[in-house]
Amino acid sequence: MFDLTTKKGQIAAVTKCSEIIELIDKPCLKAQLIAVKDCGATIRHIKDPCLIVQLAAMRQNGDSIQYIKKPCLEVQLAAVKEYGWPIKHIKNPCLEVQLVAVRRDGRVIRDIHNPCLEVQLAAVQEFGYAIEYIKKPCLEVQLAAVKRNGMAVMYIDNPCRKVKLAAVRECEEAIKYIDDPCLEVQLARLISAHPVFLNQDGLIKVGDLDFKPLQFWLSNEIYKVTELEYHLDLLPDFQKYLKKKHEKRMAKRR
Repeated sequence: MFDLTTKKGQIAAVTKCSEIIELIDKPCLKAQLIAVKDCGATIRHIKDPCLIVQLAAMRQNGDSIQYIKKPCLEVQLAAVKEYGWPIKHIKNPCLEVQLVAVRRDGRVIRDIHNPCLEVQLAAVQEFGYAIEYIKKPCLEVQLAAVKRNGMAVMYIDNPCRKVKLAAVRECEEAIKYIDDPCLEVQLARLISAHPVFLNQDGLIKVGDLDFKPLQFWLSNEIYKVTELEYHLDLLPDFQKYLKKKHEKRMAKRR
């Protein structure tokens, strides 16, 4: 048995079992710290815990912020710093807290009411799929999401050409979630999946394909290519893309 009326007894008791602090009328500071460091949720049994105890509880379990009335900014930041998701227990979190939370876990944006553009961007840059929880994301957010993970295009309604291209360039499998991809998007997907370089004859090649008169396979259809110029007209950024890819490959060979 422990004498819970003495500091020594309180410390010995909570060291044995942190939940015992519920039975202590006025636990000493050391006993409080031992309890919350073992289990942050035990702060619910402490009346008016001081800042030191609150912070110790947050470090052990950020979710325990739900047991603190009107937590200060420092405590809020400590709570979301590790996992992000305790933000759901914070009423009207400020921008700083929102940003710390979504940068730790982009998915917690679902618990933020009407997040601003800065928070939306931070969320999708951390986790591309977080765009699923953003209502009517703007083009900038859409692009940031698919550049982080091309597959995030599955959560974008009617993505524009620019978003589609960015998605397949990041992940060729993203084309599965694009309805009726145009030739430009299909080519971008092909290029992202295969090396692009110049052969000895100066012909541009994509994987094992070159741009002489030939036929090649794209998205279950055969397209006939008769002139490289046709594609350069069709794809405004194609020539620059090929040149950049070629320069990178040549730099690696040096």
